[in-house]
Amino acid sequence: MKTTKEMIEIMQAYERGEEIEVCHTMLNVENWIDAKNPSWNWGLAKYRVKQKEPKFKDGDLLVEKDDEITVDPCVYTYSIFLAGENDDYAKIDDVLWYWEFKMSDGWHKSEKRMTKAEAVAFVGEDVEIAPLYGLGFRLPQ
Repeated sequence: MKTTKEMIEIMQAYERGEEIEVCHTMLNVENWIDAKNPSWNWGLAKYRVKQKEPKFKDGDLLVEKDDEITVDPCVYTYSIFLAGENDDYAKIDDVLWYWEFKMSDGWHKSEKRMTKAEAVAFVGEDVEIAPLYGLGFRLPQ
């Protein structure tokens, strides 16, 4: 059961236009659904502000932001064990790396750092690319 303060905070969020979810406690199942017009029956249901999409999904490759410019930074695989909104990490494809591109005459290094999407746009989807982890990364500004 929520405290009166917690209930008021949820109801105030609803008044501000935030989406609310409800879970009917008599079903004995944690099944949250949208509450378009909540009845605020705290004895028979639980209410919460609708959860936002998680920043990372299971299997995403991450780097720790504090490792910016570190030679050969650690790459982590996100899993449920690292769950939560953690602003200390960034997706590996969203930070700036130097890249190698495999062209017909061999491998070539990019002259500037780019995200993966920028590197693919630069050489095309049919060209093999690889980030140069040993040169570190920068966070986009």
